[in-house]
Amino acid sequence: VGLKFRSSFVNMPMGPMLSDFLKREKVQMVMEHPLFCVSLLILLQVIVHCISRIPSMKQHLYPGVQVAITFWLILIVSILQVVLVEPDNAVDQAMHTYEGKLPDLIIYEDEEPVDALIKWGKEAARKHHPIVREPIYNEIFDELCNKTDKLKCTRSRAWESLKMGTMTYYGVPFDIEFFNPDVDPVSRNQCYSTDDKYSNHCVENAADKFCRRLIPPPNDCKNDIIKHMMSQLELVNSNRLDAKCSYKRLGLEMDAPGRELYK
Repeated sequence: VGLKFRSSFVNMPMGPMLSDFLKREKVQMVMEHPLFCVSLLILLQVIVHCISRIPSMKQHLYPGVQVAITFWLILIVSILQVVLVEPDNAVDQAMHTYEGKLPDLIIYEDEEPVDALIKWGKEAARKHHPIVREPIYNEIFDELCNKTDKLKCTRSRAWESLKMGTMTYYGVPFDIEFFNPDVDPVSRNQCYSTDDKYSNHCVENAADKFCRRLIPPPNDCKNDIIKHMMSQLELVNSNRLDAKCSYKRLGLEMDAPGRELYK
């Protein structure tokens, strides 16, 4: 927003000069300093105080007028902070580097981008403020799916990530993770039961993907992992009402729309 606002200066009188001035590297470094707006406000207050000490101005600057001037100065500097300084990506990047709280968003091969995004948001919220708010979430999702060439998005709703233990194979641990589509009313229909009443297509696909990571695959790997996943899924569903997370109790994920949360 701030950068677009600056670029629109070209339509104003002397706008191109002002736009070029604000885009200079040294000017941006000064504006990105955390104390820039505070220092500017103090400077303006000092100027007003010096003007009020001039004998010819004293009779016009009553205490009420000085309070009004102070209020307008705070308002103007606040607008400057919001419009020109705060929206800059450089400020967010600087805070990320300084605080080191936000994790990197990593999307692995064969992982759905929306699932990686929701996991990233939850991890970031543990040590930072809750950043998975709807506008921010939608903006990042749009960036991943519509503006990134190497990513392929097949759905827009995140599935519930379930950790189902770890399998050690030749001394190497492999995490067993299942993305539960039951939290999405549309996708859950894709997991209809197969001939084996104990399984469904989603669990079968997850087990097959897990076994393909093991080289060479163990004997009867897929069937064993299917049975393990189904038993863990039944355990999770039976304990939902005891979960601390409201979303988990409702059988939904954090990106669920309001009509599903309050129906």
